[in-house]
Amino acid sequence: MLILHTSDWHIGQTFYHFDREDEHNHIFRQMAEIMRACSPDALVVSGDIFHNVTPSASAQRLFVDTVIRLHEASPETVIVITAGNHDSGSRLASHSALWEKIGVRVIGAAVRDEKGCADPKSFFVDLPECGRIVAVPFFHPSNYPLMRPDADRTCRCAEFFSGVMREALRCKAPIVLMAHLAVDGCDTKGHEYEPVGGQEKEPVGNMSEGYDYLALGHIHCPQQISDRAFYCGSPLPVNFTENYQHSVNLVNLTEQGAIPEVKTLPLSPLREMITIEASSFDNAIERLIMLDDKDDNYYRLLIDSEEPLPADADSLAMSAVKGKRCRYCETRKVPREKLCNDENNIRIDDICDMAEYSPLDIARQSWRRVHGEEMSEELAALLSTAISDLNQEHDA
Repeated sequence: MLILHTSDWHIGQTFYHFDREDEHNHIFRQMAEIMRACSPDALVVSGDIFHNVTPSASAQRLFVDTVIRLHEASPETVIVITAGNHDSGSRLASHSALWEKIGVRVIGAAVRDEKGCADPKSFFVDLPECGRIVAVPFFHPSNYPLMRPDADRTCRCAEFFSGVMREALRCKAPIVLMAHLAVDGCDTKGHEYEPVGGQEKEPVGNMSEGYDYLALGHIHCPQQISDRAFYCGSPLPVNFTENYQHSVNLVNLTEQGAIPEVKTLPLSPLREMITIEASSFDNAIERLIMLDDKDDNYYRLLIDSEEPLPADADSLAMSAVKGKRCRYCETRKVPREKLCNDENNIRIDDICDMAEYSPLDIARQSWRRVHGEEMSEELAALLSTAISDLNQEHDA
């Protein structure tokens, strides 16, 4: 069985104030060429199709056009799409019956019975004479479906995958398991703004065993977790810290139990995300002015200095690129080590810890982390007033 593995398309992302539809189209054309050249048995898309749970009309249109383009590039390929944490599973699967007419399977959520149980077979996509795909969409850790009413609810993730794989292994051909989540030991480089408390991770062992290839989504950095578990990564960088090669995985599964043969196929972005690092704001502005007028890449300024940034830093940078095609995004300072590693920083390990701190304390720490300096007292006073006003409205 030959499969092409991709994930985390994030269609509809607006990067700062820039639309990225032409960039997505550029990447999807490359995917179509790969499909045309390789004719895989299946294309698996492991979640985060859209950037928002309520995608715009243009984002939904791009999704439809892309799936049709990929189908037409290799009509015999079965396309399997699952929902990620950025997607609305029900919205994504709303036209699943129509998609099936051209060999596209969309799994957005679990269908549960009155006892909260799901049928394992509802996640199966069988490819005759090739193998089986177990297409699992994103579930919150506390909301994995039960496989039986008396299942252990203390570790719903492991219990769910165990039940699904137990049934899946009745197939004696190669098995591909799709999942959208972070696993222990994964490299989260590029996930610049992780949720408070850190990225929730599951042991890869919670995905049970018996699969021949685990097609993971959610983490954007392509990587191998084990002999059989891989993140293909996002095809397009979604922020400046995703400064690595983006790609898709071409996977050959010769027989059940065999180690998969995985080939990484690089993708070329339409635009680069470039960080100008400088020791002063003035020096960074000079380098912006020197940019070629036809350069349309994204740019941010990263200033390594103790001096505060000018209050009108963005306006000055925008003036420096006036008449140029480049996409200026932001100016920020390199976080100072003494602030980021301050032992007095708030530590939040779970949602309950947040109740111990005021919103202003949390905002101050976030400011230190992003800007590398303390929040000004003027801004802190404004935030304090806004928080107080909101509390009074709530109490009223």
